[in-house]
Amino acid sequence: MCKVGLAFGLTYAAVLYCMRHVGSAHLNPVVTVAMLLTRRASVIRCLLFIASQFLGAIIGAGFAVAVTAPRLRSAGRQLGHGVLDN
Repeated sequence: MCKVGLAFGLTYAAVLYCMRHVGSAHLNPVVTVAMLLTRRASVIRCLLFIASQFLGAIIGAGFAVAVTAPRLRSAGRQLGHGVLDN
């Protein structure tokens, strides 16, 4: 389990490092809100960042659904079937 977390953490760190010159690497809306609270970014800029982040998440989720085979998309719904049944 530690390997998966480490892989995600290192990937996230690599993306932040590569994208730091583009908008201060605001990949998470919480970072944007923190920048707003510490007055390192304006309200307008933060709203645009957050809107862009959510739009990017929606487009990314749509892309993930589009490239996933239909039989694999329905598999997630079947994994929990019967778990709570007595």
